[in-house]
Amino acid sequence: MLRVSETPMRSVVHASFHLERYYDTPAERVWQALTDEAAKQQWFVGPSGEWELVERHMDVRGRFRSGLVSTFDAFYHDVVLHERLVYSYVMYLDDRKISVSLATMQLKRGGTTLMGASLKG
Repeated sequence: MLRVSETPMRSVVHASFHLERYYDTPAERVWQALTDEAAKQQWFVGPSGEWELVERHMDVRGRFRSGLVSTFDAFYHDVVLHERLVYSYVMYLDDRKISVSLATMQLKRGGTTLMGASLKG
């Protein structure tokens, strides 16, 4: 039986945010940066000298110099080539879950506006 004193502290905070970025490049190039494992490795990393790659299978897992492991596990629900990605993801620090989110990224033509929204809980 689990006693209340043994239960880790947990909280629930619901929040949402909306980001919009403009890239002066075709949507196909932005799409590649988001979906190609080799391309994503160039930008989805931790601070230089503070982080080492532990494993990557498009789940982005890394270890900080302190030993703390950061994990990003994602599941893609809707993929429209060069236009939209809808995915859910869970972020962990070591074994501690820090957030669960649902995200939508829409790429718009004509220079490429990358719009993303996420609900974290």
